[in-house]
Amino acid sequence: MTTLFLALLGCTTEITTSLPVCDVTLTAAEPATGAPGAEVVLTGGPLTDTWDTAVYFGTERALITGVDRDSCDDCDACRETNSCTACGDCDACDLLCEADCVETASVEIPPLAAGSVDVLLYNAYGVSTSLVFTVDGAEDTGSTSGSDTGDSGDASDSGSESTADSGAESDSGAPGKDTADSGN
Repeated sequence: MTTLFLALLGCTTEITTSLPVCDVTLTAAEPATGAPGAEVVLTGGPLTDTWDTAVYFGTERALITGVDRDSCDDCDACRETNSCTACGDCDACDLLCEADCVETASVEIPPLAAGSVDVLLYNAYGVSTSLVFTVDGAEDTGSTSGSDTGDSGDASDSGSESTADSGAESDSGAPGKDTADSGN
């Protein structure tokens, strides 16, 4: 059994790509505030690809919808010509790269409570500096009849159904808040 195990390990191939580890920066979020589910465009760099990028709002991972490097071809060519890495200072290319190259990551804000949260971006180059983002309250997901304001389901709720509630669920999603509650 041990021999078979060692033989299987000998047959595997591992491909690794090494990128320099450097200071990844996040410089802006557009918009600067948003509700869960909304898209935010983060500007910073150096960025890589969608497949190796992770963004966290606090402890919640965001859905990456795109990573773009607009007008970065000349900057990349200059860095290659001058033997500069994406992480290193490259005096010969700094002006060109700063003027033309814009790196962004588009993300969907994960479900979070309203308030300020640190945003961090992880990719093959490392971890970004944190950027403070303000999460707005969630949008009203109440009734589509136009009469539900997303309130807590008190006596002013004008919902059209008036069936008795067992207390297990209510208009607000919290037990015991429905006006037709059976007392539980």
